[in-house]
Amino acid sequence: MKRFGEMSKEIQRVRKQMEEDEQLASLMRGLRGQNLRDEQFADENVRLRLVEVESTDNNEGLPLVYSPEIISAYWGKRPRAVATRVVQLLSVAGGFISHLISDLITDKLKENEVARAIELREIVTSLGPAYIKLGQALSIRPDILSPSAMTELQKLCDKVPSFPDDIAMALLEEELGRPWQEIYSELSPSPIAAASLGQVYKGRLKETGDLVAVKVQRPFVLETVTIDLFIIRNLGLVLRRFPQVSIDVVGLVDEWAARFFEELDYVNEGENGTYFAEVMKQDLPQVITLTTMNICLVKSSETLWFIV
Repeated sequence: MKRFGEMSKEIQRVRKQMEEDEQLASLMRGLRGQNLRDEQFADENVRLRLVEVESTDNNEGLPLVYSPEIISAYWGKRPRAVATRVVQLLSVAGGFISHLISDLITDKLKENEVARAIELREIVTSLGPAYIKLGQALSIRPDILSPSAMTELQKLCDKVPSFPDDIAMALLEEELGRPWQEIYSELSPSPIAAASLGQVYKGRLKETGDLVAVKVQRPFVLETVTIDLFIIRNLGLVLRRFPQVSIDVVGLVDEWAARFFEELDYVNEGENGTYFAEVMKQDLPQVITLTTMNICLVKSSETLWFIV
């Protein structure tokens, strides 16, 4: 008992020491999700720029499982679309890059760090799913970013701008093959949460009366993700010609993209939810997984919804 008492006191001492360190305390708040507050979500004026294609130029040639060869073949035949996206990326990011260079020249990188992180978060949000995912990955990398910068990028993990509800309902009915009213007795008029790949509506099944969450994928997500991967990967191929560049951008993109494509497959996500429910059923009965809608619901004093 004495040993456990000493250990408890040591833990309390270390925790107090961590809380006194401002940067470390900020990092721990971020890792616990305490930096996420409603008023800090993406501004309403921030709009995701997705790559829209003509109805005659659909995405049937794009893979549902990551394949750089197929993606390259698809976008290699559409140089105008690729050039338009490159111009779009440069126009959005140009201001940030110029500000960063100015900070570097004037030795104000540290002074303007938070302002640049806020600017980067808004830019990343506007550039669409692939860049939001990259921002999310950076938000948990204290070896790359400072706690202050991480705090800003962590806001990408909770909510991004939603897309119009009428488009979401049209997509939902197209997938269901019938009006949504035939499946759900209730459906929230607006999303309860929005993420990089889709947004979630609160509904109730007509047949059973069960409360569910309905996840609708953003339109043109596959086109936007693949064209950005195509551009970044080709940049990596160019960098391979320079031996001074030690980072294998192509290898990193291929590894990351393979996992990213799994998130695009909502059927696979639903199957993972079912597996998760089976594994958790005995050990943690207080955790309920709504597998049909890919949402994890944890029972507590209030209802918590997590997009997975």
